[in-house]
Amino acid sequence: MIETCPCCGRPVPPEGVRRSLTVLYTRLFDAVDAAGRYGITRARLMDQVYAHRPHGAKDLNVLNVMRSRMAPRLAEYGLAIVTHRDFGDGARWRLETISPPPPRPLPTGTCAFPARG
Repeated sequence: MIETCPCCGRPVPPEGVRRSLTVLYTRLFDAVDAAGRYGITRARLMDQVYAHRPHGAKDLNVLNVMRSRMAPRLAEYGLAIVTHRDFGDGARWRLETISPPPPRPLPTGTCAFPARG
């Protein structure tokens, strides 16, 4: 269960989330997390994620690709990065809680406990 801040209601990510991400994915995650419930626009997010590169990224779509590749890792912790278009200046990316996925069933004929011998 993900803890939420009693003041603002935003999710408090567990410690293991950042360790499961690459450096670039961590930059994206940290920027979205720091934006809080209000969120962050894609243009500002692009500036923050690629601030270390002199020419930035070539295409804004790279953020969508990064988000989709991060989704399974974040889902393990009950988190997701979602976009909302409820503000006047474009869509905003926010960190939200989701229900964790159910455990994957084992393939048929596979025992979870190996035989001792």
